Amino acid sequence: MKLPKKFVSRMKELLGPTGEFEPFIESFDSPSLRGFRANRLKITPSELKELLPFEMKPVRWYGGGFIYDEAERPAKT
Repeated sequence: MKLPKKFVSRMKELLGPTGEFEPFIESFDSPSLRGFRANRLKITPSELKELLPFEMKPVRWYGGGFIYDEAERPAKT
């Protein structure tokens, strides 16, 4: 993906010292993931997982988030 030079320069400045710049830039050429989250005011993540008829994987950094396969297309009517 072609990113604006100013953006790349700024992100290199911010992420360079952490060693996260290269993985960040490479992520733009990776396939995107599809996900959603459980609204914990209405349902728990485990209850939601039991209700939905397709496989989903938990998001590592957010306990109420899930990633699903693009082929599932849960919101398609």
